[in-house]
Amino acid sequence: MNHTRIDIYMHKCPHHVPHSKRIALNAVSIFIVLLLSFSCAWAQTNFISEYLLDRDTVEVPFEYKDHQILVHGQVDDREALTFLLDTGASSPVLNKTLGINGTHIKDTVIQEAEGQTLSESVWISDIRLGNKENSVHVHNIAALIADLSNMEKVLGHRIDGIVGISFLAGYVTEINYNAQKLIVSKSLPRSLEGKHPDDQKLFRFNLIDSNPLKIASCVMIGGQLHSKYDYNFLLDTGFGGYLSVAQSAGLEAGLYKSDTPQIPTTNYSVSRMFRSNKIRANYLTLGAINLSNRVISIDFRNNDAYGQTGIVGNRFLQNYRV
Repeated sequence: MNHTRIDIYMHKCPHHVPHSKRIALNAVSIFIVLLLSFSCAWAQTNFISEYLLDRDTVEVPFEYKDHQILVHGQVDDREALTFLLDTGASSPVLNKTLGINGTHIKDTVIQEAEGQTLSESVWISDIRLGNKENSVHVHNIAALIADLSNMEKVLGHRIDGIVGISFLAGYVTEINYNAQKLIVSKSLPRSLEGKHPDDQKLFRFNLIDSNPLKIASCVMIGGQLHSKYDYNFLLDTGFGGYLSVAQSAGLEAGLYKSDTPQIPTTNYSVSRMFRSNKIRANYLTLGAINLSNRVISIDFRNNDAYGQTGIVGNRFLQNYRV
């Protein structure tokens, strides 16, 4: 596996949205730049993933519904499919109702934000985003087959699959929330060449590999819950919220206490729900960005197991051009 440098550039958006159009977190526009490059081969099947673009730069439109990124594409000969773009998912996940038959690898599980879901791991010949004349696709890619019906019910619209980090890993991908399009290429956009962070309007982060042992794993951004409490946040475009912290970490850092004012809420993963509480953080940073006094979620997941990371979602990311 050969990795390029993995960076994220964040520009504070200078635009203002009329008050009547503002959401609770003042969402404006953003695009996100993920730089990963690798090739993977599986000895037991002799498959090699190939990352292909129809042209040097491909622009793929998407829908932005309820702070979720929905993009259309196809799997093999199944066209007009709707995918959730999710950088928090390591692999593509396809709804078993599609009846897609790939080359069986093994029966496995999907590790969710809360619990696990049974799935089948298969090799798929081709997954494509966009249309046939203007598309980005991967030939030979491992995917999971699972029941996504609960996710469809929660989101209130059709979901044929999830596009994860292993699909994006062969490209530089910009997610432009304002224009509602993906801009996919093989090289760093010219607009970012020579840029230097000032930690006021321009921020730069090195992303942290969530699992160095995996061929393609999700990425995290470092932050702090206290001046002496470092904490990592999963970069997750599949999360429609702002930012969340696991309850065990919040308690240990003193961010969350028994007398902290809070509002009970509910969150969902692929097939399960888990409870959370909205609080106003007395101290919180994400890299050089100070998020103190922001409303965040304290989540109770996986029986509050120690060591769970936080999550950064679209409601935070869309406040920046990234």
